[in-house]
Amino acid sequence: MRLRTTTTTVAALALLLAACGADDDADSPGDQPDDEQQEPGTDELDDDALGDDQAAPDDPFADLPDLQAQVEDGTFRGEGIVLPIPEGWQFEPTAQMQGQVLATEGDEGLQQIFGQAVDVEDLPEPVTYDELLDSNREQFPGEEPAVDEPIDLEGADQAHQLRYDGLPPTQEGLPEVSIVLIVADDGDGRLGSFNYAASTDEFEDAIAEEFVNVTGFDPDSDPTPPQMPDLGEPEPEPEG
Repeated sequence: MRLRTTTTTVAALALLLAACGADDDADSPGDQPDDEQQEPGTDELDDDALGDDQAAPDDPFADLPDLQAQVEDGTFRGEGIVLPIPEGWQFEPTAQMQGQVLATEGDEGLQQIFGQAVDVEDLPEPVTYDELLDSNREQFPGEEPAVDEPIDLEGADQAHQLRYDGLPPTQEGLPEVSIVLIVADDGDGRLGSFNYAASTDEFEDAIAEEFVNVTGFDPDSDPTPPQMPDLGEPEPEPEG
């Protein structure tokens, strides 16, 4: 579980950094050789054109609930959590499939808000609030948080905020990142992990303040349990 809670925030940061570097890494269509440019209208084929044996795959996100419909007056409620979602931000369906809520700013995604609640009884191994907090601290060895304090959080028995300003980039050419992390315990077997992350140049204190003031647990919904890989039945050991 320690690895899972660590990668939750790191995954959000990785998406952010990938978005920051996307413009530098991607070639525009005009930069491609003429023989590699695709003609308009040939980027997608319908099922009739492909035939029965080559039908386009189903949309893996088609059955997901519409998270945008759960936003009212700039506040999302669902999956056991409450998050502020600024106008125009978009939800990431890949995270949603894992019971996580991740919203990004615009097409570039230079700012992100993330949240996830987990019922401890649904985890393969128990984890405590203190372990979750320590896991978040350990993600940034050698970095001193600008803010490190307990806070009041809606629906939480205890909660703690960590803020890191200007974290150095992990790769050359990527920007510094600033992040506000919150871990919380509702006192009844449910833990929460939340963050607002942005490239330092795009980081907005007003959004960070709203994030800290609004984020919390939603008593009227339940989180989707973490999706654990199916490892199948262990093979029997050979006799003799």
